Amino acid sequence: MTKFDSESGSVHVPTRAWAGVKRSVLEAALEHRDKVHGLAVTMQERLAVKLKGKRGLRQSDYQSAKNDILFSFNPTDEVENFVSRLVAKSRVEGSFNRFKKITQKHLDEVLGKKPNTTTKVFNLGEATISFGDKVVYWNVPENNHAVERAHEHPVSCALFEALNRVDYGKNRNMGGVIVGNDEYNRDNEDVGGGANYITHAYGPRGDERSRPRY
Repeated sequence: MTKFDSESGSVHVPTRAWAGVKRSVLEAALEHRDKVHGLAVTMQERLAVKLKGKRGLRQSDYQSAKNDILFSFNPTDEVENFVSRLVAKSRVEGSFNRFKKITQKHLDEVLGKKPNTTTKVFNLGEATISFGDKVVYWNVPENNHAVERAHEHPVSCALFEALNRVDYGKNRNMGGVIVGNDEYNRDNEDVGGGANYITHAYGPRGDERSRPRY
């Protein structure tokens, strides 16, 4: 069943916790990058073995073998896309079972520039994480089951786990809310129906926003 939904918001993080939140996201992004790289290398190795010695190989043989190997990885759509593109870029021209070493250039072309401590925007396919001045911004543009897929990404998991660990204190400017909406909620014609709803609330700012209003 389809469910077109979206989600966005911002969370103000105390200075004492800011570095930890950023570090959690960066480490998860680098681990995700390493995972994709490792799967691509494994794909190269298995394709080389699977197609070794076979004559008259065609694109369809390569594609079938690649799909079988991908199935064993059980990847998300995003990871499957990245791995396939990395392997395609590293394939020796005119061959279906010989590959060059996957380079940093290949990784940058497929995954984007390698993030570091100065990176402010992390693109996760369905979602974007942005870092401002002690503020984290989360955005999931509307798409079918976009919010569900966005929250399955390991980098978004790291972000929300980090935000849940933060002690926001009593400063009313700290914390924030993430709001969402979906096609079924928008069909609600009751009083107040159809509006954005809060999906995550943090700290005093979140408490204030989530408090019922009459």
